[in-house]
Amino acid sequence: MKYLIYQTTNLINGKKYRGAHISNELDDGYLGSGQLLKKAIAKYGIENFSKVILKECSSVQDMFEQEAIFVDAKWVEDPNTYNLKIGGEGGWDYINKEGLRWTEEKKKLHSIEMKKKRDSGEWGPKKPTNGFLGKKHTLESKQKIASNNVSTLSLEEVEKRLNDWNSIPDQRGKITKIANMWNVSHTQVRRFIKNNLRFA
Repeated sequence: MKYLIYQTTNLINGKKYRGAHISNELDDGYLGSGQLLKKAIAKYGIENFSKVILKECSSVQDMFEQEAIFVDAKWVEDPNTYNLKIGGEGGWDYINKEGLRWTEEKKKLHSIEMKKKRDSGEWGPKKPTNGFLGKKHTLESKQKIASNNVSTLSLEEVEKRLNDWNSIPDQRGKITKIANMWNVSHTQVRRFIKNNLRFA
């Protein structure tokens, strides 16, 4: 396993990105995961970026210590770099693989940030949506629903509808034709057939 500090350079505008990376080989094609860097690669094309290894480190701890040196505040503030934050912090992959632990202070800060994201809806499980939420059926719609509810149909109406259904060949568009004939929705046709076709 290799613990690397690398630098990726945009060959068109000269902007650079530095980071830490764990890999089995020196040249694995990895260019970095920074947000601005990713956008730049998408804009200019991966072929317009090159990467060099600045330092090979002895351990994960050493790698993050070196990253803090190579990606300091001065580097981040330079407008000709893609880095958005100082180095040395690491990420979840390294924590899980190498058994590193965050300090209590960092855990607390992370918890606060994640709570903000959950509250804003930026992160977390999506709330189920109800397409009809906040809407109301019109009186006409209610009457149609009631009149087409299977439980309210007379035996004569059920028989008539079954005859209508059987009179049209099974082919594409059959449900649409029946829906128009009965002046109901496709869903109501399917529901009627499901509940009554076995009696036909």
